Amino acid sequence: MKVLIVCVVTIYLMTIAQLALAPRIVIGGAEPDFMLIGSICLGFVLSRIGSIYTGFTVGLVQGVLVGANLSQFVVTRMLTCYFAARMNESEIEIGPLLGILAVALLSFLASVIFMFFSPPASIGAYLSASFFAALYNGLLALPLLATLRAVFGRRTAGV
Repeated sequence: MKVLIVCVVTIYLMTIAQLALAPRIVIGGAEPDFMLIGSICLGFVLSRIGSIYTGFTVGLVQGVLVGANLSQFVVTRMLTCYFAARMNESEIEIGPLLGILAVALLSFLASVIFMFFSPPASIGAYLSASFFAALYNGLLALPLLATLRAVFGRRTAGV
């Protein structure tokens, strides 16, 4: 029950941050994706199946809020959450620096997968903006990742 409550609260807070805060803290054209940050950080502390459920939920909510094709968001969020759970199960200690790099890498991976669903007009500009947004996401994920690690400890939480 604790896992479900923490997931719902995290998704709720990241949704509010995405709608209210993200457009206001754009740096150099890179807008953070708080919902992606939240789903990846939850993927680091959940089991594989729990992370897939979380990715599906976050993708569904984000797709509804944006008003776009839901499959783009659902597939990218499910895959990145699953990869985060696999990284967690690989017995690698995810500390602060590795957490920043892992969130940045998974954010960039989500952007690349998203690119195949809806190809942009300029791929180079899209990848450049995605790279900087991924680095920004990695930096912003550190407080959430530390909080989730404190709540769940080092173990993988169940569904």
